[in-house]
Amino acid sequence: MRHSVWLVIVISISFTGCVTKGKFRNLQTQYADLNRDYQECRLQSTQSGTQAMGLEARLAEAQRNNAELRDALNLCMAQSSQGNVNIGKLVDEINASNRFIQHLVQEKTGRIH
Repeated sequence: MRHSVWLVIVISISFTGCVTKGKFRNLQTQYADLNRDYQECRLQSTQSGTQAMGLEARLAEAQRNNAELRDALNLCMAQSSQGNVNIGKLVDEINASNRFIQHLVQEKTGRIH
């Protein structure tokens, strides 16, 4: 009798630990699908990381260009201000010269009359 009890226990454990071939194939298919999805995710993650690094490099380059353009604009504005001052001085000199010419013309016409 003891021998039969052990036999029943061993057979019960054996059958409860086994799966059918259909379930096993389904599990293998699910594993293969999950593994494929995992590999695709890893590839996409790598590609996204590479793309992000490329975008960061482009952003850094754009920021450098922006800083250079800002510096060039500031220099241009400073030169423009100095140019305006110089133009103002030239206008003043031209006006003074015109007044002198008018004065000479008036003196000449005054002598003729």
